[in-house]
Amino acid sequence: MKVFTKVLKHILFLTTIVLTGLCLFTFILSLNINNTLMNSEYHKTLLVKNGVYIHINNVIDTSLDEIFNNLQIDNSNQQNAEFLKMLENTTSSEMINMNMNSVTKQIFQYFRGERKNLPDLYIDINTPSNSGSLHKNDVETALDISEQIKKINMHAILLTLNRSDILEQLSLVKFVYFSASYITKLSILLIALMLMIILMLFRKSNLIIKWLISALFVCGIFNLVFSIALLIYLNRILPDSIYWFTMSVPFDSEIILSYINDLLFPLSFFCLIIGIVFPILSILIYAFRKKFAKVLRVIKVLASKLPSKSKILLKYGFMTFVLISIVFTMGFNIYAFKTAYESNNFSNIVSKLTNTNTVTQVISAKNDTIYTLEVKLKDATTDMPIPDIKISVAGQSKTPRKYCNTSEITDKDGCAKFVLGQGTFHLSFTSPSFSNEYTLPTPFFYEIKSAGLTILTVNMTKNKPAHGVAEIEVLNKENNPVKNLELYLDEEIELETEQNSEQDNDSFVSPNIKTAKYFSVTNNEGIALFKLPPGKYYTKFSKMKFPHNYVIPEMFEISISSDYVTRYTIRLSDKYEEYIDQQTEE
Repeated sequence: MKVFTKVLKHILFLTTIVLTGLCLFTFILSLNINNTLMNSEYHKTLLVKNGVYIHINNVIDTSLDEIFNNLQIDNSNQQNAEFLKMLENTTSSEMINMNMNSVTKQIFQYFRGERKNLPDLYIDINTPSNSGSLHKNDVETALDISEQIKKINMHAILLTLNRSDILEQLSLVKFVYFSASYITKLSILLIALMLMIILMLFRKSNLIIKWLISALFVCGIFNLVFSIALLIYLNRILPDSIYWFTMSVPFDSEIILSYINDLLFPLSFFCLIIGIVFPILSILIYAFRKKFAKVLRVIKVLASKLPSKSKILLKYGFMTFVLISIVFTMGFNIYAFKTAYESNNFSNIVSKLTNTNTVTQVISAKNDTIYTLEVKLKDATTDMPIPDIKISVAGQSKTPRKYCNTSEITDKDGCAKFVLGQGTFHLSFTSPSFSNEYTLPTPFFYEIKSAGLTILTVNMTKNKPAHGVAEIEVLNKENNPVKNLELYLDEEIELETEQNSEQDNDSFVSPNIKTAKYFSVTNNEGIALFKLPPGKYYTKFSKMKFPHNYVIPEMFEISISSDYVTRYTIRLSDKYEEYIDQQTEE
């Protein structure tokens, strides 16, 4: 029994050393990543250094020139001149740089969970000084709209372009940031837990010092291995695989390669330094281990002079308190992680990342040189085929060795066939008809291993109807806006997780787990907004916040249509004038 206990303690001793070294490595790495890869100012510096601002300006200028040449816009037309002036202001170098700075800052706020929505793109559409000479009917509608639009959210732009795949990739990055923030906390708590286990099981000072030295040494080895692996990736693997990045990001391969190198090389260098310093530190501690042991013995001697009851209370009470605190804090962080994981709907991201919505079937062929990929798209609920979806396949095959970049549109059976080769290929999905009926699958890499026909079935889910907006404009008799009036929906609305996280700034809901009461207050323009699922709703004015000199309107019905903004105008009646009219009628 004693031998078994001794072996078990030895195994536990070695296990805690490895785990502590790994947790310490993870903690140091996550701190470094938080200050570099997750820092917007750090990225802004790299964007300037690698000429990304200049490249984007050149791309936009070139694209605009091509658009103008293709459209052959007549500059002599006053309405066209107004449009071109507005477009010029919007795409000026100052506006592009301002938007780049704003997007860089806001995108990292979104990744860290400090911002609910994706970044906003600001628009500068100031009316030129000679606009008064333009014919009113030519530009009235355009100016009315443009004067109200100051910014457009990136989420709306990507949905308009039917690029839900980019939204999913951004959500994946957010999930990585979310996980990294909790890893930092849990790593330090696990280190404290390992230390407490060692202090409880091993009382000899030499063993405790040996454990500390070994943990530091193991942490240094982890940092050294990670640094070498990252350097090999940057110098050997990345230049050969930069092709995959250029398919997703519309930048030159040299810019992407330079940016990634500047981004990751400091991280590799930092880990290299830690990998050298920690083993040296562990050697120094080992060299002076006798002095450290003396310090620990002095502490023990001082503690032994305390009364026996106080000594027992201090020893077991303190260790119990610290252990309970560590376990409680870890449990709280794990619960917070689980709650945030579910509320942010990260489970969908993980399932798409692991391609759990795909099924593979391989039919062998007699000819070993034929590699055919058949992609089938079907409804995840009804198993019905989904036609008219464009599937693009790109990559380099090993057998035969050639590059492939082709696309096909699924037929009535939801199928698209590609004759490729053995290798890994990038699959992306777009809808030529810009139909938003289905959520397009996130682009992913797929490896064809066997010769013959490989059938890849991808399940797609239908999109939920997008929310619509109702604008309720409240005016007085002189057609002036009436602000600070509170309106609310008569019925309670069922809340969804995503809906709850993307509430409009001008409307709010009363807290409830399953349902919520929607309220909105008229702004300076006398407009109250409601962003709701499609349907019909009954709306009322709050009596408590309604001016006494006006007659409260009756309950009225509003209709919400998906992806539409519907305007309702309410004109308030003066109580005194209504009273005079009643008296006159009598």
